[in-house]
Amino acid sequence: MTAAKIPPLLMTVRNLVEQPRALQGEFSAEITTKDTMSRESDVESRGPAGSCFALVVLCGACRVAGWTLFALAACRLASAADWTDQRRWSDFQVMANFSLDGHQPLLDELQRLDDELSQLVPRPEVARPIYLILFHDETTYRRYMQAHFAGVPHRRAMFIQGSAPGWVFAYLNAQYATDLRHETTHALLHSRLRRVPLWLDEGLAEYFEVAAASRSHASPYLAATRRSSWLWQVPSLADLEQLDDTQLMTKPDYRAAWSWIHFLLHGPPAARVVLREYLADLRHIPDPTTLHERLQRVLPDFERQYLSHFRGWSTR
Repeated sequence: MTAAKIPPLLMTVRNLVEQPRALQGEFSAEITTKDTMSRESDVESRGPAGSCFALVVLCGACRVAGWTLFALAACRLASAADWTDQRRWSDFQVMANFSLDGHQPLLDELQRLDDELSQLVPRPEVARPIYLILFHDETTYRRYMQAHFAGVPHRRAMFIQGSAPGWVFAYLNAQYATDLRHETTHALLHSRLRRVPLWLDEGLAEYFEVAAASRSHASPYLAATRRSSWLWQVPSLADLEQLDDTQLMTKPDYRAAWSWIHFLLHGPPAARVVLREYLADLRHIPDPTTLHERLQRVLPDFERQYLSHFRGWSTR
């Protein structure tokens, strides 16, 4: 696919605000988007990217940054001739309008991310592929998204969930690898869990967006979190659990979500067990006991341990 060519769809996404009910009765798939906005002054903001389309008709409510529109997308995967490169790589179907030669290290890294996340949330017995739709430039990416997802706000990278496990859209830019790690984490979580609480969804994506070699000690959130720990500041996990709208999440909320994930993964071993059990319940139970309630039972002083964890954590 050249930079000026947009792969075809059987039908483009169109606004159905005037007639949603007749269509909702037949289709119930929901399209949701996960944006990648800046959550910290030292974290560069992102925006949407490429796109992939499932072999199903989707109809439902598209939740975008707290507002709803009704859209119908009857679409097909573009033929091989419409894309410069297409590859199946483990659980990912990759489609790009540029050659993926030289991009294998990043695909390998996404596979390792999948493997690492599988230690927390096992893969389903029968896994459908997650589509990675990649564009060479922002202009073509914007045109593609505007043509097929009219009304969705611009982000440098985007995860959209419908009847398929997930579509991740991105284009080449300085934060391309970070974008893909972040949005792919969203896609993997939503393909395996019955429900993903917002704070958990964003906390894990913020954690896994950092390259594996630097993930535990070089997050842009770490320094500020360590400073806050010496001021006896512990973000309320219970308050985070009440969030259900990305539009209401602040930069401190994103940092707090990341910090609790870091504590759960690298703090007391019992905390990691609590996280694993919580994730296991989310695979089958839509509204399990909250994580902060579980921590209170197992680690009554978990907030003190949170402070000790970050005060003693190295930024090596």
